[in-house]
Amino acid sequence: MVKLVLALAALALTLLAVYAEDEVHDISTFKLGEGPVEEALAEGETENPDVVTEAPAASGILSAIAGISIPQCVRKKADLTCPDSDINYYLYSGETKKMKFDTTSDEWFEQSGFDVKKPTVFLFHGYQGGENVMPTVILRDAYIKNGSYNLITADYPTLVKERCDRAAQQNAEPVAKCTADVFAYLKKNGVTAEQTTCIGFSLGAHICGITANFLPEKMAKIVALDPAGARFNRRNKDKRLDEADALTVHAIHTDTRRYGEGEVVGKADVCVNNGRQPACKDAPSESSNDFILN
Repeated sequence: MVKLVLALAALALTLLAVYAEDEVHDISTFKLGEGPVEEALAEGETENPDVVTEAPAASGILSAIAGISIPQCVRKKADLTCPDSDINYYLYSGETKKMKFDTTSDEWFEQSGFDVKKPTVFLFHGYQGGENVMPTVILRDAYIKNGSYNLITADYPTLVKERCDRAAQQNAEPVAKCTADVFAYLKKNGVTAEQTTCIGFSLGAHICGITANFLPEKMAKIVALDPAGARFNRRNKDKRLDEADALTVHAIHTDTRRYGEGEVVGKADVCVNNGRQPACKDAPSESSNDFILN
């Protein structure tokens, strides 16, 4: 009984730490999680200079008292060298054809099936997401079925793991930097930013915006799906999405009361169900109370 009480107390401290700016604990006392970075550290290999690993705030207490192994948070340096093994891009140029990007190969583009006559769409997932994780899958499969676009999905699940929200937010810039390298590769092969649309869910919406800071020309459009609000400083537009990041920036807000952004971030912002996400079974289908912020 005592152990249960202590475990619950530790869990409460951990939850409080998620919403507070606590200092990061020394990871040397914690159990290693699973993943390439943790495996390399466990085997004594040289640590990647572009990577900093850390435990989520207050996880040391939870680990020590409750005996729970806490996954390591991976934080990439903003000036990392791209391409990076934790940040991958995939091209879908047909209903069944999927190819992992190789920006180091001049021959890759010719072999990829990329059609420069078609518009290009970049798709970015959010916190705890991935290229094969909902809701990214719905958007990905819809574009594949349509067949009228060069679809590029970004995949970086190691950088946006559960309970690593602070590291995930800071990893947005490194992902954006590597995305700019993909843009540079495409431009060298005749594709321009004006031919592209960037779609980002939650954290991914800000990656679209931050990527714009590394590009010499603006993208045609950014579509922000429930852009994240937590930890993204509204005063520093270089570290988040704003209306100047593309020729057109549209935002659809569905969670302005908790995790989502409640302020205007685009040239057209739509708030679905007044910016809330009621339970579907209780939400009347005949009235959604949508409105446009600007």
